[in-house]
Amino acid sequence: MTEPLICEGLGVQIGGADILHNVSHRFVPGRITALLGANGAGKSTLLACLTRLRLPDTGSVLLGERALDRINRRERGQRIGLLPQVSDVHWDVDAETLVMLGRFAHQQGWGASDQDRRAVAEAMAA
Repeated sequence: MTEPLICEGLGVQIGGADILHNVSHRFVPGRITALLGANGAGKSTLLACLTRLRLPDTGSVLLGERALDRINRRERGQRIGLLPQVSDVHWDVDAETLVMLGRFAHQQGWGASDQDRRAVAEAMAA
């Protein structure tokens, strides 16, 4: 599954101020994209819109040819992940456990499978 993540004409206003205005980009799988800007420039807001943690006021986000809001939560969780720079974690968590949280949408029952453990090991090795 190597479809691009595409934003088209994203706009977000907060308190009457444009945080994002007509932002469009095609994020290509396998390519690193850096978001640079001053504090308050809208980087985190853009990431929140790309992961559907925030709904944009205007524009749309697509995964391949499908609108992100047409993809169920489980599939979105399997296809898109976000590790925020700052997050409140209320318990001690080691790196392997943190990476394993990214497997949650892939799990069928309670606990991690051998496939989950292999995927985590491969991700950490990469």
